[in-house]
Amino acid sequence: MRIDIPSFGQSEVDRLQKVLGSQIDASRLAKLIAEIVAKEALEQAAGIVPPASTMTEQRQNRVRSILKELDADNAEIVVTALFKIPPSSARRLIETTAARFDIEMLDKIVGSVRAAFRDSRVRWLPEKTQAWEIPLSSSMVRKWIQEQISLGGQPPLRNSGRGGYVLLPDGSYRFICGVVEVTPKPRPKK
Repeated sequence: MRIDIPSFGQSEVDRLQKVLGSQIDASRLAKLIAEIVAKEALEQAAGIVPPASTMTEQRQNRVRSILKELDADNAEIVVTALFKIPPSSARRLIETTAARFDIEMLDKIVGSVRAAFRDSRVRWLPEKTQAWEIPLSSSMVRKWIQEQISLGGQPPLRNSGRGGYVLLPDGSYRFICGVVEVTPKPRPKK
């Protein structure tokens, strides 16, 4: 069965783009939201999924759907904008959702870690820090990395002092690379 989702007027897409900024394609997001809501309604009507019993449960179900389609960094921006909540509340909602649907979210989290560790901005800082600086703004992904490092007995990650970046000691960096199956970058020669 194929269901056509009506297109959105350009003014609605422009308004959404203004809220989201230039990082996220509002047209793609509008279509994604429509598909999520349509699927939710059809599953409930068919008795596949019971309706959410609380607003929190409904939000978590929608956040779960968003997380399946977007990377963790963009998901925080989208959840903030869609639910009109502060970024800190969006992070908590995403973390709660990820904890509730842990198995479903694991692939997405690992994918985000792989992308961050393969990013061209990853660099070794030999001066005072003796650590790898990695672009990682998603608190959900940071929390997962910290849990893995703790379980592996490795030194903890630290904030780099630059927004959206963390510092990982070399041992922790190489440990996480092994966990997510990414080839670690070599430390530059002196």
